This record gives sequence, C-alpha cells and structure tokens, in this order.
Amino acid sequence: MEQPDSIKSRSALIIIQQTAKKCMPVNIRKRPSQQLLLQKIKEQSKLAKRSLKENNIRIAIAHYEEALLAAYDLYKANPKHDRILKIRENIADLYTMKGSHEDALLLYSSVKDGYFTTKGNVQRVKALEEKEIDAMNQVACNREQKNTEHIDQLYRLSLVNIQIGNYRRAQSLLQRVLNEVRIRDGVTNDQVLIIREHLGDLHALQLKIEEARVIYSSILKTMVERDESPNWELYAAVKQKLDDLVFDDTTYK
Repeated sequence: MEQPDSIKSRSALIIIQQTAKKCMPVNIRKRPSQQLLLQKIKEQSKLAKRSLKENNIRIAIAHYEEALLAAYDLYKANPKHDRILKIRENIADLYTMKGSHEDALLLYSSVKDGYFTTKGNVQRVKALEEKEIDAMNQVACNREQKNTEHIDQLYRLSLVNIQIGNYRRAQSLLQRVLNEVRIRDGVTNDQVLIIREHLGDLHALQLKIEEARVIYSSILKTMVERDESPNWELYAAVKQKLDDLVFDDTTYK
C-alpha cells in the first residue's frame, strides 16, 4: 500500500505542473500547427491580392509581411524555402509599384541569391535579374533627379544672392553649380555657358573689368568652336555685354 506522504507529494507535484502550465505564455505552451500556419499564409496572401486590386499597396504589403512571418515559422529549418522566397519577391514587386526602388532592389538581390541555391530555378533567377536591373536603373534615375533638383536649387539661390548684392555668396554658389553641370553635361553645353555668363556679370558688377572681359570672350570663343551651331541668342547677349564692357572701360579711363 502507498504511503500517505507519497500520495501527498504526488498530488502536490501535479498541482505545481498544472499551475506552471497555466502561467506559461501561449507561444511557449503550444506552437501553431503546420496546418494553421499554412492556412494563415494562404489567407494573408489572398488578402494582400485583394488589397492590391483595391490599389491599397500599403495594406497589401502588411498582409504579405504577415504571411512571411507565418512562412518563416512554418519552414524554420529552411529559410530559403520556395514559398518564403516567393512572398519576399511579391513584397519587392509592391515596393516597386509604390516607388520604393531602393527597398525593392535590396529584396530582389536577396531573393535572387536564395534562388541561386535552389536547383531547377534557372528561369526564376533570370526573371529576378531582370527585375533587379530595372530597380537599379530606377534607383540611379531617382538619384540623378535628386541631384538635378539640388543643383537647380543652388542655381536659383545664387540668382537671389546676386539680386540682393551678396556677390561673394552668389559666386561661391555659381561655382559649385558650374562644376556639377560641367561634369553632367560637358563644358560646351548652353547651361554651362549661361552659368559662366552669370560669373562674368558678377565680375562686371564689382568693376572687375578684365576678369569679366576674359569670361565673356571665352564664352564667345567656345560657342564658335564647338561642334554644334552656336546659340545665336545667347551669343548676341554675351557679345553685347562684352561691347558694353569695353565702352564702359574706355569711359572710366
């Protein structure tokens, strides 16, 4: 016959185990079954597609991210499982649609590396490479656009400084703009010549006659010698400034 103390000890142990089980967090007590995880992946993917049809890209991304979390939980032993890679590719496609090309590029590159390690995915790798290249081009285009907008802003700011008589600041800004535009468009481009014209104007305003004359003469020489025909309107304007400069210089002597 079992002793009363032994029965009491067993009863106490059972109570402790039951209490510990109740206090244990749900995610530790029991992981979702594979069937539930798979169901969640399908449901969230379906909701993402529905949101996309409604043109709600942000919500679609959120649904795919929920599906991705479930997929990672389901395929813990294989983070490069085809289902995981496909969901990540879908998210990258949505980033592209909303214009987040840098985020899309990072995802495409990562997903492509995942496909490289999976046999039989040659076509998927090729498709990812094409998407990756498109994203690269968009990123480069966006950066160029931002740089152009920055240059335009500096150029407008330089003209404002000329108007208010802040010549030193204006010259510094124009020189920065000139360096950038020269690299982008070449030394004979009309925009480069117009910026140089403004620099000549600055010298003239400060009565630095010789410096202004050198710049105006150089602009005319560049237009005559370049391969494309001169911008005759710009040529006439600069020629007039040079002639006026010579007249003013002889007046002051």
